[in-house]
Amino acid sequence: LEKQDLSGRQIRFAELMPNEQVVLNSKAKVVDHREVETMKYTSWKEGKLIFRNDPMPEVIRKISNWYNVDIQLRDKELENYIFRATFEDEALSEVLILLKMSSPIDFIEHDREKNAAFRYSDDIAQ
Repeated sequence: LEKQDLSGRQIRFAELMPNEQVVLNSKAKVVDHREVETMKYTSWKEGKLIFRNDPMPEVIRKISNWYNVDIQLRDKELENYIFRATFEDEALSEVLILLKMSSPIDFIEHDREKNAAFRYSDDIAQ
């Protein structure tokens, strides 16, 4: 990876090899260069959701995005809980049951609510 300095010169700040990742924190101006398990980041193409020693907030975020649902982690103690699993074509209910069986969590499902905030009106369009 390269970027330009103020004078326009290219500066190389990381060179990636297979199974490596670079994360740039622009606020802290820090570059984190590390080895990763590539399947964890590319498995979505095969319909798999892979967790390898991921903290519970990351697991919740990925499951929320994967299934397009809002999941809230209410117990702060669970934020340090580490999870390892592979899900392939499981329904959300199955994933939640497996999470419950393998970690100290419980869940409550709520019916989907319609978003009444957006309404189209002919009066507004005129």
